[in-house]
Amino acid sequence: MSVRDRVTDFFVTRLHELLEVPVIRSKQDVAHRFEKYVVVDLMAERSLGDFEQWDEENELIYIACLREATLNVQAFGEGSIELLAGLWGELERPQVVDDFNKANIAVNYPGEVQDLTDLLDGRGYQERASLDLTISYDRTAVD
Repeated sequence: MSVRDRVTDFFVTRLHELLEVPVIRSKQDVAHRFEKYVVVDLMAERSLGDFEQWDEENELIYIACLREATLNVQAFGEGSIELLAGLWGELERPQVVDDFNKANIAVNYPGEVQDLTDLLDGRGYQERASLDLTISYDRTAVD
């Protein structure tokens, strides 16, 4: 499993626990039959720099490559805007911060919740909202 998959899976699990709605990875070729759900997509990552530590006794070098990425969170269904508006408060809870820290993942700051509500099939509206979270994590290598 790649680091990106591990990070995405961690968010799928944690957001499901925090928001109490189904959370789905983006770009899945399946139909969604939920009245209310969330989709997450880990966007391109950027380097924040690398850190090296030598273990002379075992002749190893540990390299931690710090990365920053945008995690796009989209909510669908009634109450989507409020759902994402309350997410930042959930992510700031001490126990949640500790859980993220144990996984070497940090949620640095959120963007603004965007209202993407739109007319579907010319008959009715579907409430939809989007939030970009700036996150950081590391990629570790041992040589």
